[in-house]
Amino acid sequence: MKAGAILKIQRLIVKNAPTILAVLGGIGTIASVCLSSDAALKAKEAIEQAEREAKGDDYELYSECKELAKKGYKETAIVKQLDIPEDEIDVVKSPLSNADKAWIYIKSYAPTAFMTTASLICIFGSNHINKKRIASLAGAYLMSETALKEYKEKAKEVVGAKKAQQISDEIVQDHMDKNPASTAEIANTPASQSNIPSLSLWYDIYSDRYFYANAEMIRKAEIEVQKILDKNLFASVNDVYAILGVKEIPLGEYTGWTKKAFDDDVQVHLAIGGNLNDSEVPIGTMDMNINTRPSDQWCGEI
Repeated sequence: MKAGAILKIQRLIVKNAPTILAVLGGIGTIASVCLSSDAALKAKEAIEQAEREAKGDDYELYSECKELAKKGYKETAIVKQLDIPEDEIDVVKSPLSNADKAWIYIKSYAPTAFMTTASLICIFGSNHINKKRIASLAGAYLMSETALKEYKEKAKEVVGAKKAQQISDEIVQDHMDKNPASTAEIANTPASQSNIPSLSLWYDIYSDRYFYANAEMIRKAEIEVQKILDKNLFASVNDVYAILGVKEIPLGEYTGWTKKAFDDDVQVHLAIGGNLNDSEVPIGTMDMNINTRPSDQWCGEI
């Protein structure tokens, strides 16, 4: 096999390592169950064989004693029932000690234990690799986010705050043009909030989605999420969506706002703006000043 082909296979394995390990862990778990039932049968047979060898010619009589013992007969009753002479009373007792039986069980269940351990290693290994990759992605995300913030601040210095805001508005407009309200999926419906007056269509900049709300609802959501943050030291983007009655998103569970202590002055701000939809009709926009980005340590320190 050529070196290039080997390298491609190695890269493929590394890339899909979590999935491969998870699959191996699942297969190993199923195999462990099968081996476990097989081990129980093998252990029973091994004990019977050891007793047969130890008892020799008395094994048949010993087997009868075992059957009576299983039915609840005491040793004295077994001796009387089978008319066993006093000098042969030891035939009732097992020739194997508890330690002997334990060693037989250990040998019988060794393959099961090995397979179970290997399966757990695969499952934990898959989780470990995923956590490392999430941490790496989070670090890269934070670096790009820092660079973007620095760029925005410098843009304000160079062209002025008003011009910088205009550029930002035009970027949002581009996003709305690419995802027009007429064809986009709406994250909620007016019918679900029929008791709320003056609903209109809004655009969520963070999730690139449209939803029905009004300015009062957004300000209320801002206050409620701030309360959650002050109480729990963290609040997620999905908390905002839940309060607004908007469908939650997977990423929204791992992004939001966090405090290091109760005296941290972190403020939730849902910025309200306006742009034109694809029909040239003014539409409200909502942006979030998120201070926590994706991390495998969400609900803790970033």
